[in-house]
Amino acid sequence: YYKNITTKEINDIYEEKKNKVKVINDYYEYLRFIYEEKINHTPTELYFLKNMSIIFISLDNTSKYLEKWYQIMKEKTSQRVALIHNNLDFSHIIENNKPYLISWDKSNYNIPIYDFVHFYKKEFNNIDFIDLLTIYKNNINITKEELYLLYIEILLPKKIIFDIVNNSNLGIDDSNTSNVNDVNVYNQDFNTNTNVNLNDNQNVVNDNNQVAINSLKFMNHFCVNNYDVVKQASLKNIVKWDLESMTWAENGQVTEN
Repeated sequence: YYKNITTKEINDIYEEKKNKVKVINDYYEYLRFIYEEKINHTPTELYFLKNMSIIFISLDNTSKYLEKWYQIMKEKTSQRVALIHNNLDFSHIIENNKPYLISWDKSNYNIPIYDFVHFYKKEFNNIDFIDLLTIYKNNINITKEELYLLYIEILLPKKIIFDIVNNSNLGIDDSNTSNVNDVNVYNQDFNTNTNVNLNDNQNVVNDNNQVAINSLKFMNHFCVNNYDVVKQASLKNIVKWDLESMTWAENGQVTEN
């Protein structure tokens, strides 16, 4: 159903997301400055440096889609909401004579695209974004502003927390705090027991890196495999980083890095 939304509410959402983009951008600019000054890097720091272009591409595109969303929404007086699952992945779908969606304990009323966002971020290795979006569009008459919001939520990078003092990566922070001292904060909610191997030539990093590495892999996967979506945001100089071949593809021209 559609619920009323005021101009103030729209402006508040816009300013909150705009501020979040700025905070995350400032944070990664700070990290880039710190790590580019270092001589010896940990495997995780090297992984970050190799992929930081993806972070800034994602931030740039987030800002562009946010402006497009705002230009539409500032003329609106209502927005669509629905009962959403809010924790959607393949493990919550079971089949008997027909499929059932289970585990509704985190459900709430929100804009429908958030189920899509949560599902794709969890299952991006198992399903193609364009295929999923096509299925979604065929079943739901998604509006332009909802599509822009979907892109915003997918493209906005997480703030990966690094411990500068101990030279380690600790997890992910979802706050909007801009204090650079955040680099020493560990978000306990992102503990993990799974190791990750960055590539064949590097050692397995410690357990707390997994979620952060997956966040970078998600951004890389989305930007590289959904070039048209990223390009639509009018970024002048799209750069795609291929982790396996370690080459830059700039405007379609592949060159050795």
